[in-house]
Amino acid sequence: MVQGRVFQDAFNLMFFSISAIAVAITLNWKNSIWGYWINFATVGIADVGFILFVIAPGHMPVWPGILGPVFWVLAVIFSTIAVLTRDESAAKNQLQTSSAH
Repeated sequence: MVQGRVFQDAFNLMFFSISAIAVAITLNWKNSIWGYWINFATVGIADVGFILFVIAPGHMPVWPGILGPVFWVLAVIFSTIAVLTRDESAAKNQLQTSSAH
């Protein structure tokens, strides 16, 4: 039973990461606000669960376990800066060209 639960958790984490990578390639690369929020929620849920259920109870040492969440926080900071400073006219042109296809 334990091995089955571990495999299920690994399977779930694999699909969290696949969806995050797919959104990053298709939406975040173009500085899309939709990609920002989708990845913020998806990766945030995975990392908060990791912190609460793996690191906090002591199932994994804080170092190096905290590296993933630290990189998530850094990604949120830099993605937020990119979204807030993006060129609105370029974003509108991008929407117009993508809807024309």
